Amino acid sequence: MKSTLLLIVATSLLYACGESADPRAATTIEPTTKSYIGSAACRACHEDQADKWQDSHHQLAMREATPTNVAGDFANAAFTTPNGSSVFISQEGIAGGLIISTSLGDDHQTEFAVKYAFGIQPLQQYLLDTGDGRLQAFTLAWDTRPEDQGGQRWFDLRPGEAISSADTLHWRGRAYNWNDMCADCHSTAVKKNYVVDTDSYATTFAELSVGCEACHGPGSEHVALAKIGELAPAGLTDIRPQGAQINVCAPCHSRRSQLADGFQPEHSFFDHYAPALLDSGLYYPDGQIREEVYVYGSFLQSKMHSRGVRCADCHDPHSAQLSLTGNAVCTTCHQLQRRADFPTAGGKDYERFEHHFHAEGSTGAQCVNCHMPATVYMEVDPRRDHSFRIPRPDLTVELDVPNACNQCHTDRTADWAAQQIRLRHGEKRADHFAQSFAAASRGLIRAEPELARLVMDITQPTMVRATAAARLAPYNRGYTLDALQDGLADPDPLVRYGSLRGLAGLTEDSRWRLGNALLFDEHRTIRHQAFRTLLRSASNTSHRAILRPLLSDYLEVLAFNGDRPEAHTRAAMAHAALGTFGDAESAFNKALTIEPDWVPAMVNLADLYRANGRDLQGRDLLQRAIVSAPEDAGVHYAFALWLVRNDETDRALGQFAQARLLAPDQPDYSYALALVLNGNGRTRQALELLEEAHAQWPQNTDLLFALATITRDLERFAEAVKYAEKLRQIEPGNKNYRILKDGLVQRLGTTPDL
Repeated sequence: MKSTLLLIVATSLLYACGESADPRAATTIEPTTKSYIGSAACRACHEDQADKWQDSHHQLAMREATPTNVAGDFANAAFTTPNGSSVFISQEGIAGGLIISTSLGDDHQTEFAVKYAFGIQPLQQYLLDTGDGRLQAFTLAWDTRPEDQGGQRWFDLRPGEAISSADTLHWRGRAYNWNDMCADCHSTAVKKNYVVDTDSYATTFAELSVGCEACHGPGSEHVALAKIGELAPAGLTDIRPQGAQINVCAPCHSRRSQLADGFQPEHSFFDHYAPALLDSGLYYPDGQIREEVYVYGSFLQSKMHSRGVRCADCHDPHSAQLSLTGNAVCTTCHQLQRRADFPTAGGKDYERFEHHFHAEGSTGAQCVNCHMPATVYMEVDPRRDHSFRIPRPDLTVELDVPNACNQCHTDRTADWAAQQIRLRHGEKRADHFAQSFAAASRGLIRAEPELARLVMDITQPTMVRATAAARLAPYNRGYTLDALQDGLADPDPLVRYGSLRGLAGLTEDSRWRLGNALLFDEHRTIRHQAFRTLLRSASNTSHRAILRPLLSDYLEVLAFNGDRPEAHTRAAMAHAALGTFGDAESAFNKALTIEPDWVPAMVNLADLYRANGRDLQGRDLLQRAIVSAPEDAGVHYAFALWLVRNDETDRALGQFAQARLLAPDQPDYSYALALVLNGNGRTRQALELLEEAHAQWPQNTDLLFALATITRDLERFAEAVKYAEKLRQIEPGNKNYRILKDGLVQRLGTTPDL
């Protein structure tokens, strides 16, 4: 769900807390376990910070739905979408007195009590109690902006989409479940407490909103120590250093998955969360934000991060607002007079026309509009990119990524913008990882050494290095082996995490040799990813013997996410890899109980049946999967393979063709379809398809090998040699490609390579 995660988590240190104006009044302290005591206990000693926090986005992150706390119009206001109609009602006699009557995605009107108001600016959502401990975020929200800015209205978070009640994106679906998707970042010390046997929740929190202890940790020990005169950071973790601040802010200001609850400032982010990298679909190839990814992944790319800038250097950690307004927040460091703490940021007047080339005081002269362009999410919520980048319209021309210039100059082309940059700053632009990431997304062989260099270049941002390592997954040459060996030993857990993801394309033995030490890493996230990655090496008896004792820890993380079908699917895959097929089948079926249309469980359960001699049982599952996800190319591909195995080749051709039509960017589907065509006597069509695919993916070795062997079998040796030579050029050390070419050369009657 695209929940409203609000600004920067409070990060400054509280120095003392207590109920007495004189914290030295108490003279004894009993040793106790740290516990949460609530933000009210902090005010006595920290009144200034408490005043700033009051009415901040953190303090207003979640409140009881009372007429005072609710911004929306509940005076029988009505709103209609193509999915149904809703009426917002104020009614006496029920707790809070607010009701939403809706037929969104249903064929009838149902009333739900509004339990909580969620967020405040620029929109407010409402949490509805749907039973079994579930709270669901309603997908009609109130626009809290002023009316002259288009606000003070109800609006649809998913306008124009036809969403049925069975859809995950329906407001009652998993994507809008508060317990799993939202609670951890809108309240303090949340315990999800999902009960798998009853498919229900008993979720708790220490404080309803984001309070002092959400950032500083449980305060009981600090208060007790303050009462006997031990002030400063006594009883609390010092979160003033940059690393400590990012560690505290990242859980709520990153795109991540959660592995466990109970995070506190003294814990590592990597013991509770697994961050998203700069993955295609989430970020553009140059690292700009695309989907709603929040701040962490962007900030870790920035020079600001590399120079030691902290969240609290720009944001007041208690009010959650910028410390200063306009360009002043930037020019405190970026000024003519160099600062001792950030000397590389100064030495220039950044407010001059010669720097920004726009009229003084204009929109274009604002630092953020060039260096932190905004993207609107949730229809009304602009979020700024925190990678603090230099505008690169030349990359727009080359890679079709956005640029800040054309975000304002919408009537101009990217070529024009790139020319303006050249006129003002010369022809040369700095090297950028964007080209390597874009090449990797296209499956180009040349991307492999470029990615490997990024991984091993310690001057690159850790987020870039980690992503480069993960993008090595399709590759398996020496470049990849060397880079991943370095990455897996890197002191930064983010790089180790990305490197584990990069092991996918290696042989079973290489994967195990490089990655097995991380099964015992100090951080839970790394251990979990290592186990998941190395399950693919479990066919080896000795490997399996090491993995089996670690299964319980892996399953513990999956049990925390037991309200998600993917958790049970991963558990099933682990059981299958370790040879406990009955447990695997049960876990797949549990996933399908939670979500009957969960396609990964259907497809993988069908494959489990195949592996256990029950292939015929897979047919119904795969046909169900096609009904559930008719636009999923992978499902058509899986069913095509099933049809080939069961001698229904003619039908298989149609399924392969559909997979290729749905995913034209996937060479595997063209390759498989060509092989089946060739095997079915339709060699001319197979060659035409392979040649078309080869033109699109000129360095794909599977396509080239098929072209070489099929033309060889047709005794078209000159063509076959041409394709074999291309294979040799791509992988000069591959013995099989050399043997293939030498044999073809001999058939052609020329001299083989020496």
